Amino acid sequence: MKAHLPHYMLGYFQERMDIDVSVTLHLGWVQGETYYDTYAPALPKEAILGAHRYKTHKTYSPAWRHIQAPKAFLQLVCPMTEGIHATIVGRKNLSGASNYWSIVIDLLPHLFQCGAAIFQLVLKSALFRLPALANPDVQNWMKYKFPGHFSAIKASMGDSVDFQRIQNSKLCCALENVQSLLVAQKLQFEVLVQSQNVLLQRT
Repeated sequence: MKAHLPHYMLGYFQERMDIDVSVTLHLGWVQGETYYDTYAPALPKEAILGAHRYKTHKTYSPAWRHIQAPKAFLQLVCPMTEGIHATIVGRKNLSGASNYWSIVIDLLPHLFQCGAAIFQLVLKSALFRLPALANPDVQNWMKYKFPGHFSAIKASMGDSVDFQRIQNSKLCCALENVQSLLVAQKLQFEVLVQSQNVLLQRT
């Protein structure tokens, strides 16, 4: 039966033929009680992955994932996504389509986060020929704003090297300010000396 009835059509036929959901749950096509009570105990995940030389899944949350991309950038890719999702969510026989657009909405920020992280390492990657990532505003964000946020987040996560970089950058800014003040004071001093010389010549 499973070979001739793809699971993605099950919900459609189930609703069309007025079949109770609790009956089809026993086929094991959903992540419900059937999976956890029947399949999961018989198929230990760690053992199967270990036999194929894979490790168990661990949550991957790098530092660049915590940097929010500007909302204006999200409109550069599939700008009608949220509108389409709003019109089809909750409608009969369109749960798959609404799930698809929901995934697109969730993944849009990751495009710019991943792109910015790659931009720091491979500046001339062909990835940045994509219209959304080639946008001047996006390029400026990846080039100037993202690195500062990235260093700050990595420093807050305990990376002493990045913390030192932040301190060095702040020190450089402070030295630049002092230098500009010294230049301004030097100019003022030269003006005072010239005015004093003029007064001496007149007297």
